[in-house]
Amino acid sequence: MERLKAKLGAAGLEPCDLVPALVVHEALGLVMAAGFWASCYALQPSKRLSAATNLRPPSPLAASWARSLETARARLRSRRGLLARADPARATVGLAESLVLRASIKPATFVFKIWASATIVSGAKRVLAANKRVLATDKRMER
Repeated sequence: MERLKAKLGAAGLEPCDLVPALVVHEALGLVMAAGFWASCYALQPSKRLSAATNLRPPSPLAASWARSLETARARLRSRRGLLARADPARATVGLAESLVLRASIKPATFVFKIWASATIVSGAKRVLAANKRVLATDKRMER
């Protein structure tokens, strides 16, 4: 525990910085999830892979997949905004692909999000402290 406190102190972080760091960590996770989903929607990796390898799903799986896509179409029809214009099949497949991709690289992304959260929070603290000093100097000059 003391080692952790020493590392946090060296980075300019305190226990009270945990909440902002968690907020940043979760925000990064949401941005990454949306980015991976959009990338998979646009690039269609499973379609490209199946075309390159000539793999086709077995017929029971294909029937189940068709029912799932029909359910996705029905749900996306009622949406507004960006999802309303998306192809439901591509959006569903893109979501599944992005979930698989994110799960496979989770050890790296988790470490990245912790590092980025600590960096962003400590940087924000430095900027706020500098602004506070500038404001204090301005107030003294007004007197």
